Amino acid sequence: MKDRTPIIPRITWPAPHPVTGVRRGGEAAVAATPSSKDRLSGFCIRSYTESDEESVLRLHERGFGRPWPAAFWRWRSRPVFGGDTCVMGAFAPDGRCVALMAGVQVPCTCRGEPATTISVSNAVLDPDLVPTLAGTRLFLRVVDGFIRTLRTGSVRLMYGAPVQSLVRAMSVHLGIEVLGDVYALVHHLKPIPTATTRPSAAIRVARESAVPDATDNLWRRCAGHRHSGIVRDRAFLAWRFAPRVQSQVDYECITARDASGDLRGLAVLRMGGWRDDVLSLCEWLVPPDDAATQAALLRHAKSATRQRGAAGLVAYFSANTVEFREWQAHHEFVVAPTSHQIVFKTFGCGLNRAALFDCWRFTMADLEFL
Repeated sequence: MKDRTPIIPRITWPAPHPVTGVRRGGEAAVAATPSSKDRLSGFCIRSYTESDEESVLRLHERGFGRPWPAAFWRWRSRPVFGGDTCVMGAFAPDGRCVALMAGVQVPCTCRGEPATTISVSNAVLDPDLVPTLAGTRLFLRVVDGFIRTLRTGSVRLMYGAPVQSLVRAMSVHLGIEVLGDVYALVHHLKPIPTATTRPSAAIRVARESAVPDATDNLWRRCAGHRHSGIVRDRAFLAWRFAPRVQSQVDYECITARDASGDLRGLAVLRMGGWRDDVLSLCEWLVPPDDAATQAALLRHAKSATRQRGAAGLVAYFSANTVEFREWQAHHEFVVAPTSHQIVFKTFGCGLNRAALFDCWRFTMADLEFL
């Protein structure tokens, strides 16, 4: 399966190219300097406009080797609740897009304090340019324009799971930082046991047609006082998952409620993602001390895996989370390596690799192959 996840640069801030324009769709051209290689002299680095859509979709198809849904791209390239989007591209004289980086600002907390992070969603270079020095130089100019356009005073972090060929190039020239490898948690189905533990009658699990209004209160109970990571409240979940129905991806919002109807937990499921034959657990909101709700939601997810004929149930959590440890110890999940890495760049917030490794919470919703 080809990687199609994003890349995060570490910029050393050379003398800037003249970038002009606005964050959303305006002209933001970077003229080629006299010292540029001849192969780069005809390209324009500028912000994406809606008239570029067809060219950008073709670039994604060439870069990722599969059709790229227009509805999915429109969702990713337009403003969202959390802040501005930015799409920076390199365009040939004939209008072809040959390199691109896209991302969006979303609310986060750093040790409990509100801030903003940049989730870089798309990073792609034309396959013909990937092995060339000219292609690397062109992509680095796109990255530089992207960061200087989208970065604001409240942004504390950029992160993503990169395409490895681009990581190698930018590690040399821009010094990106790798937070760690992405290890999936996988539950392999077993034959149906002859005797099962009776589920708690106090917890009712059901599919919801939309993210519930009570999700904000549930999120606050899950986050606690010193949370570091994306704010996974109702607004974020509704944006992150609901629009994908247009791209023929069926997300299921599963909730757990007690006898009085109060929301105790929430999970998001979909077929595919990491692999086409697995059921992915894309998001998980359960207070860490609520073992009964955790067991009820996992029981439902495992049952859904069997009903759909999937090869297994897959989740992802950063290694600092309770779920990463306890699901291996108590819920028959095993660790499986992937080819992805989480990479990042911080902006003067005192967070370094050690601090992020210890405290920043990632789930599968942070990975772009969903």
